[in-house]
Amino acid sequence: MKTFLFLYLTLGIFSISVHADNDPSLQEVLIDLCMLPLPTEQEICSSRLSWYGYDAETRRCRHFVYGCGERRRNIFSSIIMCRRLCENLLNWR
Repeated sequence: MKTFLFLYLTLGIFSISVHADNDPSLQEVLIDLCMLPLPTEQEICSSRLSWYGYDAETRRCRHFVYGCGERRRNIFSSIIMCRRLCENLLNWR
């Protein structure tokens, strides 16, 4: 079930990114998503899961370990998805 949900969400995000070039309002939504802050050190706990997020300071997607609290929207399961949605959109506008 988790695999199905992951694939469903991944395909949904991918389809959004494909259409973002033609829809300025969708671009703004994606920009807002990518600019959300990454988890702080206080939010990182013993549950160790690998994630990727866009770091607005460095303008790059980066890896981090996160497992506590509510999952934010600026958290991606792969570096490819993070780059596709955030780096490409924000660094090449």
